[in-house]
Amino acid sequence: MQDVVQRLNFLKDENANPEDITWNEAVNTTFGNFIHPELKLDNGDWLIPVQQSTSLVQIMASSNQGKTWAQKTTVTINPDNKTSHECQMVQFSDGTIWLLARIDSGVRGGIEKWVSYDNGKSFFNHEDSMDAPLCGPGSKFSILRLPSGMVILANT
Repeated sequence: MQDVVQRLNFLKDENANPEDITWNEAVNTTFGNFIHPELKLDNGDWLIPVQQSTSLVQIMASSNQGKTWAQKTTVTINPDNKTSHECQMVQFSDGTIWLLARIDSGVRGGIEKWVSYDNGKSFFNHEDSMDAPLCGPGSKFSILRLPSGMVILANT
């Protein structure tokens, strides 16, 4: 498999005035394809789910705000789900992390899920064909935790 070189840029100050945004020096990565922002864990680490193929997701971690990255674990996608894309993660207030992936054409509920109880070192309890709201037509979705602690899922 050929790696894709991507460049990461992170805001220096998340609360910066939009007119005064400054960026850090770009960090070159060669660890695959990702399209969603990093998940900032409650312990300060950052995680990014990186799609290596339609059947493998690599979880990359940084403990220094994105200066360096290392593989934390891998997750195998259910081969019955044909094609999964666009993995996203969210951390709940109890520390549990969900890894979600979109399944093309709404196959097996349109979303599959894994759970981590150890800050992303391992993911278990694969599920698909779930009930609402964790099901859909296989279109893009977004999940995130708000500053209030509430988790929202936008799924069209």
